[in-house]
Amino acid sequence: GNVPRPLLHLWSGFFAEMVSCVVWVPVDVIKERLQSQGPNIALRYRSSWDGLRVCARNEGLRGLYKGYFSTLASFGPFSAVYFTFYEIFTSLLAPVFEGNNFMLGLTAAFAANTTSAFVTNPLELVKTRLQIQRPVLGDAATGFVHTNVHGYQYTSFIGGLRGIVKVHGVLGLWRGSLARALHTGPNAALTMGTYRWLQGIYHQNPEN
Repeated sequence: GNVPRPLLHLWSGFFAEMVSCVVWVPVDVIKERLQSQGPNIALRYRSSWDGLRVCARNEGLRGLYKGYFSTLASFGPFSAVYFTFYEIFTSLLAPVFEGNNFMLGLTAAFAANTTSAFVTNPLELVKTRLQIQRPVLGDAATGFVHTNVHGYQYTSFIGGLRGIVKVHGVLGLWRGSLARALHTGPNAALTMGTYRWLQGIYHQNPEN
């Protein structure tokens, strides 16, 4: 009862992300590899299922959960910052959108998501690079191929941060931040806008 609301939302978001990453990380690893692999890579993943099958066979659980802790280091703070700022923006915008639950949720969520995307972009960038570097392709019949087409080989999360700063400077940590905000912002906005709209309908007609 004595825990400040923003702090409660921050830690709730972080622990929720910790649980969801158990399911989410293998999917994220394959998605990132499929999106980043070039058309000329030999034995490239042909589909999501093929990627999961090849990764599990060649790299085991270590490969499927590659970047699990870096994902926590990325999405944990992202969720924590997002829910904290969502509560802040909801309070600030409530007088502006009085009675319009959809627009309140839409605007507060978009603003909170954009803020979180920019704040945590360095973590997301390193997480993605750790997941896509050196996938093991092929099989026993064709021979195993350790690809390294991206030109970097990070051994740790901190090493990734240092490597990016060394090559691209501090501002390089925010490469792709606008694209990330534009990718995640609308989804969060529509989700929370619809949620608050349906919540308002329920409160008006609780027995229905």
